[in-house]
Amino acid sequence: MDDATAQARFGADVAVSGDYAIFGAPYDSSAVSSGGAAYIFERSGSEWRPSARLTPSEPTANQQFGARVAIDGDTAVIGARLGVPDFSYRYAIYVFRHVNGEWLEIARLSNSLGVNDEFTDLSVAIDGNQIAVGCPRAANQNGAVFVFEESAGFWVPTAIPTPSNALGISLFGASVAWADNQLLIGAPRADNGAGVRTGAVYRYSRDYGGGYLSPSRILPEDGVANTWFGASLATDNLTLVVGACNTLYSTYGYGAAYIFERTGSGWRPLQKESASDGPPRFGFGRRVDVWNDTIAVASNSVSGTSNGAIVVYRKADDWRYVSDFTPTDGQWQDEFGYSVALAGDSVLAGAPRRNTTSIDGGSVYSFDLVPLEFDCNTNGVPDVCDIQLGDSVDCNGNGVPDACELAAQTSRDCNGNGQPDECEPDGQNEIGVIPSPDAGAAYFGWTLAMCGTTAVIGVSSNPARVHVYENFAAEWIPQTSLSPDDGDTGNGFGSVIAMDGDTVVVGAHYDDEAGEDSGAAYVFHRTDGEWSQVAKLMASDAMGDELFGRSVAVSGSMIVVGTSGYVNAAYVYRNVAGVWQEIAKLTSPTAETTGFGYRVAIDGDTIAVTAPRYSTTPGGAMHVFREIDGQWTPQDSLGASDAVAGDIFGQSVDLSQGTIVIGAQYHGEGPPEITGRAYVFREVDGHWAETAILRPDESTSSDYFGNSVAVRNGVVLVSDVHEFISGAGARHGPVHVFREFEGEWRRVLKLRTADGNLETRFGGSVATDGAIVLTGAAYENLHTPEQTSAVYVHDIRDLSFVGDLNDDGAIDFDDAELFTGVLLGVDADPLHVARADTNCSGAVDGRDLQFFIESLIGD
Repeated sequence: MDDATAQARFGADVAVSGDYAIFGAPYDSSAVSSGGAAYIFERSGSEWRPSARLTPSEPTANQQFGARVAIDGDTAVIGARLGVPDFSYRYAIYVFRHVNGEWLEIARLSNSLGVNDEFTDLSVAIDGNQIAVGCPRAANQNGAVFVFEESAGFWVPTAIPTPSNALGISLFGASVAWADNQLLIGAPRADNGAGVRTGAVYRYSRDYGGGYLSPSRILPEDGVANTWFGASLATDNLTLVVGACNTLYSTYGYGAAYIFERTGSGWRPLQKESASDGPPRFGFGRRVDVWNDTIAVASNSVSGTSNGAIVVYRKADDWRYVSDFTPTDGQWQDEFGYSVALAGDSVLAGAPRRNTTSIDGGSVYSFDLVPLEFDCNTNGVPDVCDIQLGDSVDCNGNGVPDACELAAQTSRDCNGNGQPDECEPDGQNEIGVIPSPDAGAAYFGWTLAMCGTTAVIGVSSNPARVHVYENFAAEWIPQTSLSPDDGDTGNGFGSVIAMDGDTVVVGAHYDDEAGEDSGAAYVFHRTDGEWSQVAKLMASDAMGDELFGRSVAVSGSMIVVGTSGYVNAAYVYRNVAGVWQEIAKLTSPTAETTGFGYRVAIDGDTIAVTAPRYSTTPGGAMHVFREIDGQWTPQDSLGASDAVAGDIFGQSVDLSQGTIVIGAQYHGEGPPEITGRAYVFREVDGHWAETAILRPDESTSSDYFGNSVAVRNGVVLVSDVHEFISGAGARHGPVHVFREFEGEWRRVLKLRTADGNLETRFGGSVATDGAIVLTGAAYENLHTPEQTSAVYVHDIRDLSFVGDLNDDGAIDFDDAELFTGVLLGVDADPLHVARADTNCSGAVDGRDLQFFIESLIGD
């Protein structure tokens, strides 16, 4: 950087988000001696161009602003010393936000245990409105971690307690990272529970009250002492990389990088990459990063020099070494590899002590990763070029030619036409996309509901809104936006929605009118085509932290509102002469003390209330209430037949026409990558009974199957918001569609986005009337900013069934006769062959015959 001063050490830290990169220069003296600076660069094409130079509003000497940096979207975080006399051993975190083309300082954050050095080896991470700060030297090197969460423009601090099993001098907080709802913290000197200081990574999850549950540990499988496992961390939510550089504060020792794969709420070890592979490297794993199918590991020196290297791995069937990157103009002791960040098709690496126009001015190198693309068909042309030139087809947009996927059996081709089945699911028809009405906005489609030709779509960000659309000739036209009459759109308004006929109910569980986070629900009604608010519902015994409105449901003249705070109840309201009146408070008929009311559903005289956590039933429970003579009475309390603690049975629920569907997104059974279940319940002889268990595909690694569910008119939807197809390297998030055939619920297709918009929480919300499916994709694609949140529309009216060879809507003896012809090789009709392969194995054989036997005469 041309305006960095002598000994600025530009590149001491590097972070990337989308097309923005931030580089720390902690010893920059432009403002005051060693006050520090941070530089924002913006990518234009393949070039990184300087955009802004950030300094604190009140700089002080030796503050080292820029020692650590992080960035997420339009928010940048810079670590520094506190800059207060006699307290320079403490840290300060400066938050900058990109507003109207300028980066503005919006906050200076600090929290302290008041013991020892809290600045040295600081670590920072940001995810949305959450910032984590690690202070590994604090409290006599036991370490400390602080979290700041933005709420209504204020950053609220929380201290994360050091785990009791970390022991002393654990360096807890040497690294921090966010993985969706998890906070990961490295403690490279922690004990593994067997008296060996291997290091550890602690995984914290949030509870329903916003606090942090007791952590679980991620440990290296080899259990070797003094590996410093946890010295660095990086995750893209699907893959976790943990650096174990032997020593956190020295360049000596070979080191390693451990790779883990997400499985529900846990992490499964995949492989260990050691610095002993290839040329000798020292400090290998000091810094790491991961993005999609690429991992970068930094080492401080190579072959005994001090030039360092960046080692890159790519994922095929497993993670494979691709190349080392070193600068062609590398200098002695320039500390190349001191920092590293992946930026799409390039990797950025800092050399903070490289002599530029001044001694130790520092540099950041950018290396192009495109030449490292795989060549799966070994034709000498990278796959990406084959695809772009049209020499290979990539129907699912995952960067791998279809022919290679079929040859490697990472995709199936049931009808043998050379196209992966996921690109032509039978009956799938995406007929439209409802884009976010706010250009570039995320969180549109966080929740949604539909009834007839009307859809209501929630935006959970602040200011929150609910948008109303009408379906005219297969086109969804915006009609109006709903917002509360009291103007409070930062109270969780829009986080949940329910609709029936001309009534819409919107939850606002952070409403403060009856006490902080007491909660509320707003009721809107349509009269002569105009929508207006007709009620604001609050519990008759409202109190703070009740979170009333965490869930809502409506059926005719009845509304039920669930809570998830201290009260643990569901409240029932009836419309009497145009006035919504509370008529009942439902509480758990069993011994649950917390969790009851997290999700609710209602249809006519039946209400279902879930308690997915802290239930007396392992894995969670569902309670069914029936209205009898005007009184709501407990009917059944149920759990899953294959329940396991931690399933989160009741994460989602829907009820329609005598069928209840419950999601349990963390249920694991069989291979550890197969995660999640959905359960179907029917009323039998006056009591509800489990009649089916719906599972994800056994050919995919599924994560959060059951995150959201819907049931209407013989169709069940189950979303799988983080499904990972082997070799695809991205979260596809399909919605599984099940239909009932002669008492059996069968998956008939999986809905995806035609535009390939990945990592968008597709399936986070779903709604259907049995013919049309609406699916929310509420996250903005962080790696492709032009793809924003949206709601996708699919027409599923023309579904047909595997096994229905003659396409008459039923599996009968006519189909069995056609199957026999296919099995004997005398019938080669493509439709018959495709549907005869009932298990999609790629061949029609005796295993498919078993399907017909069971379908025709029962199992």
